Amino acid sequence: MSKKLIILICIIAMLGFTVPIFAQQTPVGPGGFVGPMTHGFGGYDGPSAIITVNQTAMFPNKTPVIMRGNIIQAISHDRFIFRDETGDISVKIKRDRWWGQTVTPEDTIEISGDFKRDKRNWQVVHVDVKLLKKL
Repeated sequence: MSKKLIILICIIAMLGFTVPIFAQQTPVGPGGFVGPMTHGFGGYDGPSAIITVNQTAMFPNKTPVIMRGNIIQAISHDRFIFRDETGDISVKIKRDRWWGQTVTPEDTIEISGDFKRDKRNWQVVHVDVKLLKKL
């Protein structure tokens, strides 16, 4: 066999193995929140410390949190009001965090993310959601 033919076979073989890997990394559908003011992968799955909205009052900026409750209202395309049994807090959920799940105010969800405080006014807070799981 010529060197060119061997190189061509190797390139085709490498492309055949890499394309399916990239295809598996895309999120499933748009999903999102359905409720008031609507605009249009593996890992650990076991017990964890659930934080309540009231408990976040004294947290410093960028504290990791896991919370369980409901999204009760959309504020904008990526801002929502999250409610648990102790109160309400603003949450920021980017489009790719929904992973094809559709959530209504009646659905209980678990969110994981970072508790954030505004740099200019530390009384203004929100949770930057990294993972959303419909229960």
